[in-house]
Amino acid sequence: MSRRTESDLGMLGGVIGIIIGALSFIVSGILSVVHLRFESGVVTSILAMLLGLIAIFGAGITRRDRLVGGIVMIVIAILGFELVGELYLISSVIVLIAGIIALVEHFR
Repeated sequence: MSRRTESDLGMLGGVIGIIIGALSFIVSGILSVVHLRFESGVVTSILAMLLGLIAIFGAGITRRDRLVGGIVMIVIAILGFELVGELYLISSVIVLIAGIIALVEHFR
């Protein structure tokens, strides 16, 4: 596989994480205004967007160093699922697959 595969998958997962975080931020903000939910949803949304940005950074690193980029993406995928929860599931799975591909290609 080329270096583009894991990089593109990592960027896709990061962009999906940012989009999901932004949509959640909007919904949480609206629900917070009408007092249906507390600010914890806003914090989770910001965390999802931040993790998406770091996943994109990890995907960019894989073009130079697959080992470091793969480790960054795997850590972000695990942290995203643990800290954000089911909201981040799609992004976590895509970023985890990209990280695993990067590590397998590095050790091959």
